[in-house]
Amino acid sequence: MNESYFNLTWPSDNLAISVFAHEVMNYRYHWHQDQYELSILLGGSQEFCLDRHSYFLEEDDVILIGPGTGHASFGRQADTCALVLHISQEAFKPFARKGCAFQFPNSPSVAETRQEPRYCRIRFYAAQICQAALCRSQYSDLTARASTQLLLATMCSMFDHRTVRAVTEQDREPVEAMRSLIAY
Repeated sequence: MNESYFNLTWPSDNLAISVFAHEVMNYRYHWHQDQYELSILLGGSQEFCLDRHSYFLEEDDVILIGPGTGHASFGRQADTCALVLHISQEAFKPFARKGCAFQFPNSPSVAETRQEPRYCRIRFYAAQICQAALCRSQYSDLTARASTQLLLATMCSMFDHRTVRAVTEQDREPVEAMRSLIAY
């Protein structure tokens, strides 16, 4: 599989999104301090560990991960690949109370839910963002931006979410110390 990577930003909207497609191979435990991760399994199957739970995802499954939530994945068969979007925490600020962020518990799709409209929309908007980033036509920025905003609207309106305290600069100091410790 050819890997792809794009960074798209719209500073006036506090909106930044990174999009990449990659082959899922071995576990790599990580978290994103101030980004949401949306992972869509394009092919194969994978085990996805989120917090203390394991989920077994198949093609077209979708999982949403909030900022600061540890996760890892493992390809359960050869040629397992995923499309991953990292969305800035700032993008959700207009929708959350001041000092708060959204978490999306119980969001992975499964065989019975993967064709629900909310998951179909997520996959469609993610595909639109990728296509716009790849083609770079006269209207690609407009398409990517609109699709990103529709993706956010879908996440906020069609998925159960809870509001949690957002990470502050003071919260980052212990995290940086922990990262240094892990790197050592």
